Amino acid sequence: MLLIATNQTLLHILSDGTPVVDTGFSDVVARRLNYYAEVTQTPILGRVILFSFWLAIGSFVYMLVWLFQNIAVEVYDDVSRAKLRSSGAAPVEEESEDSEEDNGWWGTTLSHTIFVGSSVMVLLFFVVIVVNFLFPAAVQLFEIGLQTFTELSGITKLLTAIASVMVILYVFVLFWKLFFRLRSYIYHSF
Repeated sequence: MLLIATNQTLLHILSDGTPVVDTGFSDVVARRLNYYAEVTQTPILGRVILFSFWLAIGSFVYMLVWLFQNIAVEVYDDVSRAKLRSSGAAPVEEESEDSEEDNGWWGTTLSHTIFVGSSVMVLLFFVVIVVNFLFPAAVQLFEIGLQTFTELSGITKLLTAIASVMVILYVFVLFWKLFFRLRSYIYHSF
């Protein structure tokens, strides 16, 4: 992926071999942040970006709260069942599905829907960050590393760029798995 994105630099190195000025990682990050500063100075875009940022942060926090709440409920249910089994008490009949459905179906359905919406928002925010900041920074680092391949700093930049793209792809795979599990859960629950 990085080789495809840096094809012009590769052709330049293979044909000409002219060295290009070495820039550090902080310079690459500073260039990308200057780009964001220019974009956010436009009043309407700045507000939209700010709203999207806080929406993504709120969605992420909601997903964490939802996750911990569900883990706590599962742990509590497991502990309760274990206590009933160890005490030798007669098993308590669980509530009928009709009463459980009346009390909790809307809450559960709404909770799952909000969780799916929140995960979509976090994914979209992550895609925007990757497309506008992380991947271009990785490409620039890779280009710099290719141009200074004979030095140790060039090899370090190459490895940093490759590792960052691997982490980005790993997070995309996690989102992919999350969406397919949610899709199958939603499909089978109705």
